[in-house]
Amino acid sequence: MSEPNWTPGRGSRSALGGGVFRISPETYESIEEWIQAAEQSGRNIRFGMNALAMLMARTNQAIAMEMSRGPNDPQERLPNAAWQIPVRRITSRYYKGWKVNRLAPGVWMLYNDTREAFFIEYGINHVGPGMTVTYRDGRTYIKSSRRVRRPIRKLSLIKTLRFVDQTRTGERVWEEVWAPFRPGHVHRRRGGIISDQVQSLSGMRYI
Repeated sequence: MSEPNWTPGRGSRSALGGGVFRISPETYESIEEWIQAAEQSGRNIRFGMNALAMLMARTNQAIAMEMSRGPNDPQERLPNAAWQIPVRRITSRYYKGWKVNRLAPGVWMLYNDTREAFFIEYGINHVGPGMTVTYRDGRTYIKSSRRVRRPIRKLSLIKTLRFVDQTRTGERVWEEVWAPFRPGHVHRRRGGIISDQVQSLSGMRYI
């Protein structure tokens, strides 16, 4: 998998210069080494885990934006690009709408605040001819043939996990995700690193 590029926005630290920051497996390896050193020395690992959650959210953001950067078609003259991934850019609002927000120490959320985000993710579109569906009680309705889901949020998360899984950090992530399901083991924080948060607008929360 190619390395995602993250372009810092207004909320990013000025030290990054507003340029392109390339996220590589080595970036995750460096954080993992810091966390392991902290564990061995008995120090608190919350700073390393906060950095890990932030980096995963930024990685997910970069991948989601890449999947949203389809052909630029403000005049809607490319019908073959409709309903495809990467998502066609008519206004570019959806493409630019992917944002990362820090909710609390160690808690970062990826979301898209545009109106079209929900419809692209879940394919809610009842326009155009479709097929007739009949219920057992005789009721019928028209199922749109143009309802096409493009689950960018879900697919970008899967790609993020695959990218992280190339590193030693991947073991830590899966440990945090699956640990709450161990029999006979009590966990105070269910969900671990990743919590899939379904909102009216697409969102993903990293804890």
